[in-house]
Amino acid sequence: MTTPAEHRQLPAWWNYGIERATFKQPQKRRYPFSLSILLSLRRNNMAAENAAPQGLTLWLVPSPSDSERLKKIMTPRTKSDLISDASYPQFEPHITLASIPDSSLDAIVSSIPTTQPALPIAFDAIEVGDHYFRSVYIAVHLSEALVELHRHVHEKLGITSPRTPKFPHVSLCYIADEDATAGERDRYFQQLQGSIRRNGTTVSLNCGEPGEADWVSSFEAREIWVTRCKGPVETWIVVKKIPLH
Repeated sequence: MTTPAEHRQLPAWWNYGIERATFKQPQKRRYPFSLSILLSLRRNNMAAENAAPQGLTLWLVPSPSDSERLKKIMTPRTKSDLISDASYPQFEPHITLASIPDSSLDAIVSSIPTTQPALPIAFDAIEVGDHYFRSVYIAVHLSEALVELHRHVHEKLGITSPRTPKFPHVSLCYIADEDATAGERDRYFQQLQGSIRRNGTTVSLNCGEPGEADWVSSFEAREIWVTRCKGPVETWIVVKKIPLH
């Protein structure tokens, strides 16, 4: 059964690696990752733990049809009395690939490999976070392709300290701290329990309408969006959409 992140039993090596299910048994790693890259990514994630999006960000996004499926579960089935109007804003499902404080649009587009293929995205777990932008989220499998794209983009943009906490993940909701203190993040997570199914090393979400089954355990990221994330969530603007091959 999937449990909140703070309740999971974590191995001793956790603080020195990447927080992903693939590495729970390091002797059986699937990919020949460079240890230096993993350690660097882990340190940068820790440094950015409480960071909020600023300026332009790069999003890996699913197809429109998969986005619509995920949105069905991103809105709570029932709503309790909320304290903050900032809880449960509408937004597009995405993985934040990079937060870019100061770069031209041309430089950002040039940072993405021209032959970059679409990326398969697999779900590892559903976790409860302790930050507005990571209230409850899908922990995504950290594939070699994601590590390499993340490294390549930041290197091309000259960003030595990436601000992509918990990379890679897909947030399911944003819940304000005052509502979280009243138990809203845990309530939303508990509401999902009947819609979560463990499939070996992956997890599925039932994104179907009430009474219907539509299990989703992965999607293909077919575009990268350049998004301006300033102000309230629902005022964020997609500046450019870059198709992947």
